[in-house]
Amino acid sequence: MEAAWPKMLELVRLYHEHGLTLTAGSDLPNQFVVPGLSLHQELELLAQTGLPALTVLRMATRNGAEALGALDRIGTAEVGKLADLVVLSADPLADIRNTRRIEAVVRHGRLFRPWDLMA
Repeated sequence: MEAAWPKMLELVRLYHEHGLTLTAGSDLPNQFVVPGLSLHQELELLAQTGLPALTVLRMATRNGAEALGALDRIGTAEVGKLADLVVLSADPLADIRNTRRIEAVVRHGRLFRPWDLMA
């Protein structure tokens, strides 16, 4: 597996270069995947292909919504769309690992902070 890893990264990069729509967060249900954590890991792996962080974030947001036929309602922050979003304390464009630095989540218009959920 270790020897094949660089080839798998290259394959993902080539898919992107040839215009295939790639998405992230599509591995559930899988008993070996932890929801939430696995998405951060997947984004980090996608960044290892050499794709820019913005491209990787689009795979997890816009591209996913487009693949589901729901881009008119979700996937981007625009007037008239559902406003579920994650507020980060650091820029994920500077380092994709910053997607783990969650300050708050807005879901159905309600603000949730990690420390409130852990209480």
